[in-house]
Amino acid sequence: MYFIVDGSVAMYDDRNNPHFAECGAGSFFGEVGLIFNAPRTATVKCISSRLTTFRLSKENWTELKTKFPDIEIKIKEEAVQRLKYDEIRKQANLTSLQERYTDVDVVRNQLKAVRN
Repeated sequence: MYFIVDGSVAMYDDRNNPHFAECGAGSFFGEVGLIFNAPRTATVKCISSRLTTFRLSKENWTELKTKFPDIEIKIKEEAVQRLKYDEIRKQANLTSLQERYTDVDVVRNQLKAVRN
């Protein structure tokens, strides 16, 4: 598992390679494989001129979750949400363009909800 200290990355679907998310400083990736001992669900590529990460090994994860159970809960919650999103993307089998359009619709609807 990796925590982004500086820079940003893009997430790509391994099935049909659409770009579906971006993460920056303060975010993390690789948690699904670490927590659920599952195959990775995406390819991560650096999209900034510089990327600094902190790697958390399986051994360190075991120690961290023992000492800080609240952190374990938060990371697991995010991992579950990401797995659900991955499953929805699999079922929809969207192209990259369709997925971007869908994401725009989601944001548009969220903004409408805030205005009302």
